[in-house]
Amino acid sequence: MVSSRLRKECVAGLFLAVVFMMACAHSSSVDSSAKMAKVTKFVYDKGPSFSVTYPSVWKEAAENPNKAVFRTHAPNRVPIMEIGVGDPPAGVVLADVNVKYYKGLLEKSQGSDTKIKEEKQVTLVDGTPARMALISWKYQKRFSMLTRILSAYKDGKWVFVAVHDTYDDNPKVPQSLKFQ
Repeated sequence: MVSSRLRKECVAGLFLAVVFMMACAHSSSVDSSAKMAKVTKFVYDKGPSFSVTYPSVWKEAAENPNKAVFRTHAPNRVPIMEIGVGDPPAGVVLADVNVKYYKGLLEKSQGSDTKIKEEKQVTLVDGTPARMALISWKYQKRFSMLTRILSAYKDGKWVFVAVHDTYDDNPKVPQSLKFQ
């Protein structure tokens, strides 16, 4: 009888320990999710006015070799986000700007072949038509990289948001582009 009672107490104790561990694990994952959900907003107030949201852990980059309007990077240096605004490339329609023009810029700057892994028409939250592409390439001809780029033509300007990373972990960042 004592051993049966002891066994029940041990099982009950183990059960409570498992419930406690699960509660702790859940609370830490909720904390992590809350941290991951924190975003910062970049606002461009010249023509055309727009905003882009991105993870708060990404900080503005001191270096800006491509002369982007705004450039960030994560604490471990990637992902890197670049936001650009300029005149649309001469004779290049929106449907071709990522696949023909931006892809070519990557090839030229990196001296490496690039491949379009995905390309599609999207509509931004504000109703603006845009093009989204996922491009694979090699950094310094050695390191595999992906660029998720979203491009839109608005008020005679080409606006793009490009996220360069080793994985496609932030596909929603470019799609957060919202014209005012």
